[in-house]
Amino acid sequence: MIDSVASSIDWRRTVLGLSQVEVARMAGTTQSSVSRLERGTLDARISTLTETARALGMDLRLIPREILPKVDEMLQTMQQATEKNGESGEEPLYTLDEYEEDPG
Repeated sequence: MIDSVASSIDWRRTVLGLSQVEVARMAGTTQSSVSRLERGTLDARISTLTETARALGMDLRLIPREILPKVDEMLQTMQQATEKNGESGEEPLYTLDEYEEDPG
C-alpha cells in the first residue's frame, strides 16, 4: 500500500508539472517530506497525506477490499490514458451513455 500511495503522489505531481518544493509549499510541509513520501520512506501522519493529496487535487479514501481490484483497474486506465495523451488526467473515469427519448 505504501508503494501505491508513493507512486500516486509522484505520478500526479509529475502530470501537473509541479516541483516537490511547490507541492510542499501548498501542503504546508517540506520538500524533504514530499520526496520521502514519493519514495515510500516517510511514515506520514494522516494530516500530512491529506494536505499533500489536496495540494495535488486528490483525496484520500478508504475503499472496501472487495472493490479494490476494480478501483485499481480504473486508476491504471486513467494513468495510462494520461501518459499516452499527455493530458492532465482531468477526464472522467466513466461517462453515462446518452440516450434518445422515444418520440412515440
